[in-house]
Amino acid sequence: MIKRETIVAGMLISRRYYWAPEKIPGEKREKKQKPTRQAVMKINRRNAERELTMKLHHNFVPGDMHVTLTYKGEAPTIEKAQREQRNFLRRLRRHFKNKDRILKWIMVTEYSNKRIHHHMIISRMDAAELAKLWTAGRAYIVHLDDTGDYRQLASYLIKETDKTFRQPGAFSKQRYSCSRTVTSPIRKVEDVRLSEALGDPKAIKGYHILQDSVYRGVNPVTHIACMEYMLLSDSREPRLKMWRGGKKQKYKEKRYDPRKYEVEGQLMLDFDWLGYWNS
Repeated sequence: MIKRETIVAGMLISRRYYWAPEKIPGEKREKKQKPTRQAVMKINRRNAERELTMKLHHNFVPGDMHVTLTYKGEAPTIEKAQREQRNFLRRLRRHFKNKDRILKWIMVTEYSNKRIHHHMIISRMDAAELAKLWTAGRAYIVHLDDTGDYRQLASYLIKETDKTFRQPGAFSKQRYSCSRTVTSPIRKVEDVRLSEALGDPKAIKGYHILQDSVYRGVNPVTHIACMEYMLLSDSREPRLKMWRGGKKQKYKEKRYDPRKYEVEGQLMLDFDWLGYWNS
């Protein structure tokens, strides 16, 4: 069975084909090789980038803000920074409530080998008012551009916390945090012909394929072959708001626990598989 997953989020469309092998009664499967901890972590990072990419495109638009929050004076402890963050979010919610507006935000905190600071994607607001709400230091603001392609921003945010969120005493046990108003886009899955999955990616009317997003590979944990690519709208007003076909499913990326896999001297995987995941 060949499955096609389609997600429409803002100006971006994500497509993923994957093979769902049918179980044959009485068939004895070959023993799977155990992947390394490094391979599992790479899969988790790639899945996290993809999930955050779709959330950014689904919830934010050009003109919304990427804010970097820094601290003045001596660098604060993690406990103090957590307190400042909570107080800032409390003031921010109150501000949007008084304006009768919906607040959406996504935040990551970086402090490994750097002075602690926060990155925040937030609904547009007056820059001067935001600076007043952040009383612990300075707020540097950059507005999201009109390209509608925020994949690099998602990758940057994930890399900021890729190592620290697993450490004991980390600022946060998650790669990123977000408001309850940040929602996930609808995920549609449908059966397609094998020829479509094996052929070259095809553009949808009103969209073009982002060539650097195209790759084929095999998940070294599940051993399921897949192909992925993304499409970007040719205009600021995308033609599609939602994919009509397929069956709606919950949008949830798989997470693998790297602690279940031992770190060994050499990879226990086929290197042709890993080549796709290292790209």
